[in-house]
Amino acid sequence: MKKIYLSIVAAVSLMFVSCTADWLNTDPSTAVPSDDAIKNIDDAQVALNGIYRLASAHSYYGDNYLYYADCRGEDVQARINKGAGRRVSPYYFFDVTADDNFNITLVWNQPYKVIHQANSLIEKLDAGNAENAKPEEVARIKSEALAMRGLALFDLTRLFGMPYTLDNGASLGVPIEIQTTLEDHAPERNTVAQCYEQVLKDLNDALGGLTKEKHDAYMNYWSVKALLSRVYLYMNDNENALKCAEEVINDNGGIYRLFTHDEYPSVWGKDFNSESLFEFYFTMSEPSGGSGGEGAPMVYA
Repeated sequence: MKKIYLSIVAAVSLMFVSCTADWLNTDPSTAVPSDDAIKNIDDAQVALNGIYRLASAHSYYGDNYLYYADCRGEDVQARINKGAGRRVSPYYFFDVTADDNFNITLVWNQPYKVIHQANSLIEKLDAGNAENAKPEEVARIKSEALAMRGLALFDLTRLFGMPYTLDNGASLGVPIEIQTTLEDHAPERNTVAQCYEQVLKDLNDALGGLTKEKHDAYMNYWSVKALLSRVYLYMNDNENALKCAEEVINDNGGIYRLFTHDEYPSVWGKDFNSESLFEFYFTMSEPSGGSGGEGAPMVYA
């Protein structure tokens, strides 16, 4: 009877308040309709920050993506506790039908969340939603979104597709998504070559709007150039890989350089150092992958 009584009181209370105030009908503070999400350049920057946050989260650069290859090889014996026993993780088999397929599907889903959000932001900017903004700021934000979309597609292709050098990209890669779609959208897989072509397009298209200044925790011209070098290297296009790498090394104006011998003892653990072209930034309140602590993870180039 106690539970029934409380439920009735709660229902009556809600009915009474709904007649006297509008606070129960307000929109949620952490969500807005898509059409209203971006109205100015500040909204666009917040949306861009969200893309970086998605990429730095659990099952992407926050943790799993960095050690996933080792878990599928012989370097790490990844096992999962199952009561009193233990079994080999389905990581090894891409077994999405296994009881524990959570971490397998997440490394597919999380980069596509980055791509979806990047597509949404790009479409809003192209539609002129950031009114009265400086053109260079709009171009920068759009370019960073393009770069993150290219990075996510590159990561998905090299994880779920065969190496480009196996057959010049003729084998199947992953679906290419360059516009927002509904949740039930079920695209077909593109070839590895088509995926790399789109990655190169996104990264090259991004260069024109990116700053050449140091831009801690965000993509800039040099970080994307370095990523291009890596993409070309995966394609065995050594000429373009070397060209991009040499441009980063020789033309960055001293923003990035290798540590000297005397600097090595004092550089460890410092954020955004001279050898780091791009880092995701974490804080105690927003750590990576659900683990505590500050820090910035891998440099990808």
